[in-house]
Amino acid sequence: MTYIIRTWAISLAFALLSLQLIALPGSADNHTPSQVADIVAGGSGSNPVRGAVLNGKYYFNAYDPVNHYELWVFDGTNPPTLVQDIWAGAASGYPNGFVVFGNKLYFRADDGINGNELWVYDGTNPATMVQDIRAGANGSYPTSLTVFNDKLYFDANNGIDGGELWVYDGTNPATMVADIYGGANSGSPRFFNVLNNKLYFAASSAASGNELWVYDGTNPPSLAADIYAGASGSWVYDLTVFQDKLYFQANDGINGSELWSYDGASASLAQDIRPLASSGNPGGLTVLSNKLYFSANNGTDGYELWSYDGTNPAAMVEDIRPGANSSSPSELTVFEDRLYFLANDGTNGTELWVYDGTNATGFDMNQTGSGIEDFMGPNGQLVSTSMGMFFSAMDGITGHELWRIAPAPVVVPTAKTNAGSFNGYVAVYAKGHKGKTLSWKIAGKWYKKKITSDYQVFQRKTAAVGLNVGVHLYIDGKKQLTKTVKTR
Repeated sequence: MTYIIRTWAISLAFALLSLQLIALPGSADNHTPSQVADIVAGGSGSNPVRGAVLNGKYYFNAYDPVNHYELWVFDGTNPPTLVQDIWAGAASGYPNGFVVFGNKLYFRADDGINGNELWVYDGTNPATMVQDIRAGANGSYPTSLTVFNDKLYFDANNGIDGGELWVYDGTNPATMVADIYGGANSGSPRFFNVLNNKLYFAASSAASGNELWVYDGTNPPSLAADIYAGASGSWVYDLTVFQDKLYFQANDGINGSELWSYDGASASLAQDIRPLASSGNPGGLTVLSNKLYFSANNGTDGYELWSYDGTNPAAMVEDIRPGANSSSPSELTVFEDRLYFLANDGTNGTELWVYDGTNATGFDMNQTGSGIEDFMGPNGQLVSTSMGMFFSAMDGITGHELWRIAPAPVVVPTAKTNAGSFNGYVAVYAKGHKGKTLSWKIAGKWYKKKITSDYQVFQRKTAAVGLNVGVHLYIDGKKQLTKTVKTR
């Protein structure tokens, strides 16, 4: 009997078809990277920026000498093509912050007239500006675009209230949810994540500084935890859901910036990685196989890869760059049950590394013969999608171009568990349980259905792209599977 969890915004019909052999083009069996295309021939590079998948196509920002940084698309087979020159001519529209909402692609872009504003693309018609929130050429600069309860939330500056929390329902004009800081100063809400159907984020206020805030979608946002009392603030950073709690970096003024958790009622210090007032600075919090991985500095080994199981003390996974120098793991990204990240071992420069959650050591992808030379611009930009893991890299011949590790072929009937993601939907599959009752808990909310066929799929929209969602599956009341899925 098989239980499979996938997060895909797909129809039921396509979901059932996906129970057959799934394979995408590219070298996938050994997870070897391959270059998608040399968009700018020669050594200059197109410097692709992190994108998102809409309807089976990968959209991203890339440079060419004629149009500069604009919107591009890759269909998985043919070479990428320019979608639209948003800022016509040799200037850059620089679309960024992509998120899928209501089966459309939303992002920030500059058309040269209205400044950086919120834009939308439906995959067919030309991309258009959703709203000129801040009239004039300065733009409202919407950031941290996040889907919550079928609405799009983001930080934007209307030129009067500073950068504050805004919402867009897909139809009516976007509106400011609350002026958290008050006046022209910015609350700067960011690091959005969802726990128990509430939206949590870091934001600043005049009274409390930068702290953890919560919004239920109805009542005004409120302070969830004042970790560092007073106006200084704890500077909450990198919110991630793990084992039905929020984990993040914060500074209480005593222990430095360390790993904290929040259970929906109160916040507490989870791990003091670098004791006393010094800071361990845990960053890049990412969940793989029921463990929390991150980069941290214990004061002895520099910034290295660490893990935490929620119970025992956090431990360094490996000292990739021995001694006090740091390998500085960054861009921690889960793809097909492996943790990929960028690190510098002191010999090969910043390269792509991988860790499977079991072996004590990762390995430098450059040693596999992939030919990748460098990840220095712009920072690798790792992004895990249903079409593969995309990133920017150079091989010593071309400049920084779009690369991909394609998904491995998946034979679903023999799979025991799996995870994919798209647009905040979680789909729960059951095979061989006709006539039984399927119950599942997603992001703290329960669902229950009778299984009426040998292959059954149920899907729910639960959270925004890039969030870790806890899923618990039961058959006839008996627990079968617990899984943390990162939506995208």
